[in-house]
Amino acid sequence: MPYYVFSVKPLGRIEKLAEFGGFKDASAHAKALRSAQTENVRSAQIETSRATLTGNPRVAGAGAAEPKIKVMFADNEDRAIELLCQVREPGPTGDD
Repeated sequence: MPYYVFSVKPLGRIEKLAEFGGFKDASAHAKALRSAQTENVRSAQIETSRATLTGNPRVAGAGAAEPKIKVMFADNEDRAIELLCQVREPGPTGDD
């Protein structure tokens, strides 16, 4: 069964980014995408700080929600999307 890498955007929009035969490759790809997102967020924060300090009303990227990168293991793409849409119970918090 393949591993799928998805971008889960606000309002539940799901976009398939890649498909891999093994977890190691899928995980590495997802981590690289998340790292790139982190760098983009940092750049936007720096630009926002500069705009605030200089009094510039233009603030790029303010309020934009970053998509979540998810890896799913499933028989096919449709099943992977179905699994992504399922509501999951939260895990134990340590007080349970």
